[in-house]
Amino acid sequence: GKWDNKRTTIITSNIIHAGDTNTFFGFNDADTFRITTGGSEAFRVDSSQRVGIGTTSPSNNLSIAGSANTGMNIQAGTSHVAFLDFGDSGDTNFGGINYNNVDDTLNLRAGNTNRLTINSSGRVGIGTSSPQAHLDINTETAEATTVILNGEVNQDKILKFRHYGNSEVAG
Repeated sequence: GKWDNKRTTIITSNIIHAGDTNTFFGFNDADTFRITTGGSEAFRVDSSQRVGIGTTSPSNNLSIAGSANTGMNIQAGTSHVAFLDFGDSGDTNFGGINYNNVDDTLNLRAGNTNRLTINSSGRVGIGTSSPQAHLDINTETAEATTVILNGEVNQDKILKFRHYGNSEVAG
C-alpha cells in the first residue's frame, strides 16, 4: 500500500499474510469487501450492502450458502434467551422465535406475545406458556376455545382420539 495526503493507507487489492498466501482480505471489486480463507471466499459485503457467507453473490441482506448441511447457530448464556426477531421500522420486536435457556422452551411470538410454546418434554401450548398435555390450547378470553377442521367439499372432517390399544373414538 501507499499513503495519500490524508495519511490513509491505499490498498489496491488484498492484504495477504506473508506465511499464508491463500488467506486474505481485500477489495476485488468496486465497493466490495471480501475475506478469503484457504483459497475460498468465505465472507463478502457487496456494493448493495448485502452480506454473503459462503457465497460470492448474496441475494438478500444476509445470504448463507453451503454445499452440505448449512445452518446458523444463535447461542445465549445459560440463563438468557436466544432469539430471532421480525418486524418493521416502527416496531422491530413484533414477532419472532426464541429459545429460553432458563426453562428450555421454544416459543413463537406474534404481536409481541408468545403464542406457541414447545417445552422440553415436547408438550405444545397454544395460548399458554406452560402446556399441561401433549397439546394444550388455552384462551384467556370469554370466548370458547375452538378447533376448526377444514377440507375439500364432500370430504369428511374427522377428529380421532386414539388409545394405546388402537381403539378409536371419533369426535
